[in-house]
Amino acid sequence: MSQHTSAQAAAAAMRRLSRKNQLALSAFWLSLNFQSTALLPVVIPLQIAVFITPNSVGSSQQVLFLGWLSAIGSVTALIIQPVIGVLSDHTFGPYGRRRPYVAAGTMLMISGSFILAVSANVPAFVFGFLITQVAGNTATAAYQALIPDIAPEDQRGEASGYMGIMTILGSVGSLIAAGMLFSEITAPVSASAVQQSAVIFYGITIAIMALGAFVTIIGVHEESLTRGQAQQYSISRRAIRNLWTDPWSHPNFVWVFLTRAFVMLGITLFMTFIEYYVSSVYNAADFVRQTVGVASLALISGMAGAFIFGALSDKIGRIGIVCFASICMSAAAGSFVVLPAGFPLWPLGVVFGVGYGAYMSTDWAMAIDTLPSGDDFGKDMGIWSLASTVPSIIAPLLGSLVINGIAQFAPITSGYRAVFIAAVVFLLLGAVFVLKIKEKPAAAVVFPVSGGVHTGAVRPRRVSTLWRLAFSSHSGKARGFLLFWPVWERIMMFFTHPQEIPGSTAHIIHIATFKYAGKPFFLSGEWIQRGDLICELHLNNQLIATAYAVSSPFEIIAAIRQDLTALAQYMEADETGKRFKAIFGITLLSRAAKRIGFTVRDRPVNVYTRMERFFLSGLLTLYSSEGVNRLAKGHMQQVRQQEIWMTTADLLEHFLQRPEIS
Repeated sequence: MSQHTSAQAAAAAMRRLSRKNQLALSAFWLSLNFQSTALLPVVIPLQIAVFITPNSVGSSQQVLFLGWLSAIGSVTALIIQPVIGVLSDHTFGPYGRRRPYVAAGTMLMISGSFILAVSANVPAFVFGFLITQVAGNTATAAYQALIPDIAPEDQRGEASGYMGIMTILGSVGSLIAAGMLFSEITAPVSASAVQQSAVIFYGITIAIMALGAFVTIIGVHEESLTRGQAQQYSISRRAIRNLWTDPWSHPNFVWVFLTRAFVMLGITLFMTFIEYYVSSVYNAADFVRQTVGVASLALISGMAGAFIFGALSDKIGRIGIVCFASICMSAAAGSFVVLPAGFPLWPLGVVFGVGYGAYMSTDWAMAIDTLPSGDDFGKDMGIWSLASTVPSIIAPLLGSLVINGIAQFAPITSGYRAVFIAAVVFLLLGAVFVLKIKEKPAAAVVFPVSGGVHTGAVRPRRVSTLWRLAFSSHSGKARGFLLFWPVWERIMMFFTHPQEIPGSTAHIIHIATFKYAGKPFFLSGEWIQRGDLICELHLNNQLIATAYAVSSPFEIIAAIRQDLTALAQYMEADETGKRFKAIFGITLLSRAAKRIGFTVRDRPVNVYTRMERFFLSGLLTLYSSEGVNRLAKGHMQQVRQQEIWMTTADLLEHFLQRPEIS
């Protein structure tokens, strides 16, 4: 881009956005979400049920048609969004770079919605759907570049928060409208009832799209380029290749893309098949009403998440919020699978909504922070938007193939459960990938360290402001985002199955069993090798938190020694205990373990161990009497979790009280 263009962008970035500016900028996003949110989960499945196997709802044929319809329509976005993004980067004229495409896309979308409303056969329906996809991606590709064009860097989180709120408001409105219009329809569906409701629904969406586009186009003051200022873009093989390859040379952009792709894949799987799931798995006659009710609750609760986390991400960073949001959504989606059919769905909708709101309010800002070029926002945002488009292609196809494949040899309800399990996996992968992003460090806060004033060479420890969201968590009382930690802890315990030590009196240490699978290493005269049976130690954190209120640290250490003595007695007397080669644990407080006699080994540094450290830091904050101040003590910010090991022979030697031989 030319120097004139860069100067214009810089000048625009210096102008701070008022609340009125923010509302005008985000108004079109409300319209887009109002038009699209209820389509796949409510409206289109009912319209398909009119054309395909009309005597049932949720049949494998309808699922397959929905999958292919979504895939064919979304493939167009793979080309349209990057190309329109590039064209808008280089468009000149009195109306700005982005707004002409927003206007053209809106008019085309209105035409497609009209065709969808009046279509009486499959070809017309498919044609209308394709037009709305082409039009929606044209408008979106140009519109999504307006935020980095206009919003100052320190207001991007706030602008993203407004976008998140508009996403939820539009989505709630869409679902409420669909619920009011379609809630009386039950299986088998009535073609006339569906047609009448569809005409009204699409009429409402057309009016709201036109209004939202008008507010944004008139209310946003976009810098225009002249012919001399605009860099001409020659369409050549090299230009086309660079369009697709340039952003991938930036690692941060790649990880942001993968994070969004997997999170959106999980969300799309969940949202696409939720109506069929409620109908088939829950056997709900009023499946439309229940689907709309759960989705509306999710989106309403998400407004709180979007409002809080959007602006907050400018101060504490985006990565922790996105990780937390992904875990919330995966927990809710997983609960649909494991909970019995009669369980009320509204709590799951609330949990999913909080995560959804937190994610939608920070995702946009995180993407803008990592864009490779400040002069080609349209192109780069077009590439980034494929992280939503590709999942919209893959998710319906993947879900329909899974459901149809399982339906060949098992009830179709098993297929729906498998799809929701896949959604959980994809959401958790998003939570892992976001930890690979190298974020600009947010401002840190210094928490006072209990115990007096720092003197000499001792300096106050700086704790990431992410932990401010833990509020007053301490002594086992969870507050803020640490409310999720006891749930996370129970999930971990479910998979490891820790048991009390036989004969224990203190009950502080629980044990689990696993086979060592790492590289062989030498420990206190013995080799620890693959396949060796290892006893893993788990602390009863709630009991320790309670004990600290009435006991000194020395008494806690003495109680741990009592449990290790009981473990030594068990290993000597029991046949199962004799098979253990060593005992093992993971801790942030390895110095205390050394005093007891453990050997300390470093943990590898990777995505899993970073999540592990985050989890252990949360446990330390939650169960310490000092709460988040505990993280500010000593060298906690430099300490990483470490492995503690002791051979069975050393355990017996140090803790087994053998009778003296006279």
